[in-house]
Amino acid sequence: ASTVFTFPVYTYPHDPECSITGGYVYRGSQSSPYFGYYFFADYCSSKIWTLHNESGNWIKADYGSFPGNGFSTFGEDAGGQLYVAGLNTGIIYRVVTNTTGIAAAIPSGIKIIQEPCSELIRIDNDNSNYREMQLTLSDVKGASLFTASTGNNRYVLDINRFPAGTYFLRIRFDGKELVHKVVKGI
Repeated sequence: ASTVFTFPVYTYPHDPECSITGGYVYRGSQSSPYFGYYFFADYCSSKIWTLHNESGNWIKADYGSFPGNGFSTFGEDAGGQLYVAGLNTGIIYRVVTNTTGIAAAIPSGIKIIQEPCSELIRIDNDNSNYREMQLTLSDVKGASLFTASTGNNRYVLDINRFPAGTYFLRIRFDGKELVHKVVKGI
């Protein structure tokens, strides 16, 4: 009955690695040397590898080691760009596809600060090419609960009027977008 199963094209020992985080095949820019390569990571070692098929043989290559991240998931946008999330760092990185590396996918100069036990969220924009920020707070179903637009470098959002729960703060700025999860306790 072995014809019923498709066996793995690649396996690796689990020492020091411990947990495979499956990824995606890169389908972004066709000029990238990684076009058509499958990206995957290991949660414990925070290493990323690629796999590609060469004449029927699967070739594994080291993409890089990024200690302390604890990669837990990959994502893909509509343009085929890849992202990887570091559970331990709380950062979503964009996989750089013209060289080896990852870059924070957060627009440069944006800081979101939610003080512990506070219902105030401060958004600081330290970008020297500053323009207007558009802010949208949505619930987990995607319903928009609050929108604002500001030309100031700092904005304070008070979530006191919203019930306890999980929300998403979307910040649009200079053609970029950042989505930040907001949790309001009881």
